Amino acid sequence: MAALAAEEKKASEIVVLDVALKSGVTDYFLICSAESERQVIAVKDHIEKVLDEKGYRLYGLEGLEAGVWVLITSSRAGCASITGWTGSGPTRSDCRSRRPAQL
Repeated sequence: MAALAAEEKKASEIVVLDVALKSGVTDYFLICSAESERQVIAVKDHIEKVLDEKGYRLYGLEGLEAGVWVLITSSRAGCASITGWTGSGPTRSDCRSRRPAQL
């Protein structure tokens, strides 16, 4: 659902990780890229709108001030938590160059 919302706003490099068996915090982790600060905000706004329409509650929002990344934490009682990150520019490149954390 969040991945489709990101795709609708032309986010790229969309990856959904199923971490349900490895994390007590969330079931899915969405990672995607945006080409500009304006697009980061548009992707974030659309993901929030879609999740809100489906009854998910927003628990946290970080990074919005920077405009180059956003972390959204949302869930609904009895359903999976969904965390989404949108980033642009060197921030996403920096993440690619680092070894992924062992989950």
